[in-house]
Amino acid sequence: MSDTKDDQEHEQPEHVPASRVGLALFAFYLALYLGFVLTAAFRPDAMEWIVGLGLNLAIVYGFLLILAAIALALIYGVASRAETDVKSGESQELRTATSQPEEVAP
Repeated sequence: MSDTKDDQEHEQPEHVPASRVGLALFAFYLALYLGFVLTAAFRPDAMEWIVGLGLNLAIVYGFLLILAAIALALIYGVASRAETDVKSGESQELRTATSQPEEVAP
């Protein structure tokens, strides 16, 4: 049975698109940031708690947000590179499958 365009559209991809990974990472970071903002807004006294090494919660949470942003950016970079590699591999396979051998004139 040959693959038609409709059959190919309904197949599930083997990889997760980078856009979906990006949305998940954004939602995760948004939750972290929302926790920081809500704590600062409704429990400002909690931001003064000393959590370790003489640093208060505001400083530790702020650095955690910065490190999380860097880590999530790296994760997204790997996800988009993997998607690009998959797409370039698919396009290379397509070019190979559709290329016709050149005819040599006798």
